Amino acid sequence: MKKIILLIFLSNAFSQFLDKSDKAIEKLNSVLEIASRSQQKVFVDDFTGLN
Repeated sequence: MKKIILLIFLSNAFSQFLDKSDKAIEKLNSVLEIASRSQQKVFVDDFTGLN
């Protein structure tokens, strides 16, 4: 029973990390849309190391 409670607690705690990345992506989308509408160029670097 303790393992189940611990598992639920950890899954709830780690699920909160997804919101931060979603907000960063939404902010990036907003910046790109505004730049596109005003015909500006935007350079984006990816430092995550992922392909």
